[in-house]
Amino acid sequence: KILKSFQPEHTWQLEPGDMLYLPPHVAHHGLAHGGPCMTASIGFRAPSWRDMLQAYVEDLILQTPEDERYQDPELQLQNHPAEIPTEVARKFHTLIQDRLTSDENYFTNWLGRYFTEQKADLITDKEYTLLTKEAFDNKLQTTTQIFIDQFTHLAYSPEETQLLFFIDGQSYPLPLELIEDIQVLCDHRDIPTSLFSHQQDASFTQLLYHLYQAQLLKLDNE
Repeated sequence: KILKSFQPEHTWQLEPGDMLYLPPHVAHHGLAHGGPCMTASIGFRAPSWRDMLQAYVEDLILQTPEDERYQDPELQLQNHPAEIPTEVARKFHTLIQDRLTSDENYFTNWLGRYFTEQKADLITDKEYTLLTKEAFDNKLQTTTQIFIDQFTHLAYSPEETQLLFFIDGQSYPLPLELIEDIQVLCDHRDIPTSLFSHQQDASFTQLLYHLYQAQLLKLDNE
């Protein structure tokens, strides 16, 4: 489907329970055979620089006010209006570079959202009757385990004054003292609530409720 012509050089017939590993850049074509069966090819692709640059620039564009325009009150008339002098090119180069440069905190925030962004075909369209915040807090007091959606991507980044938590392309600023609880949240999918040391913390319960509202978290006693 990708190559115009493909001629296999090696062939393997896998039995139930077998798995074949192919290193990157090796063309392959799998076929199901021998009665009711199926074949699956699972790949892990690194993001391309083109995709990352595009995502970063698009995010910067969204942060730029639409009515903010270029101004140059000191511009002098030229003898040849069509000419782009070297100093003008350098000036615009600097202006564009300045627009593409962000501080470290902004970049970290963008990177976490980019790494955890959910694929569109994995987003559920099911609708549930959700609990109110008060009802959720009450159930959280009696639940012994919470479950994180298996397709959800989570990450976190500790900063000097706060902790950034990322999930499915969204970022949440949290107090630094919640880092151990956030590590538990990111490291597991089925989580005993006994592992949380700040289960009564308002910031933490509010985060859990946000995840519940987004249908990324469930309680075992729902």
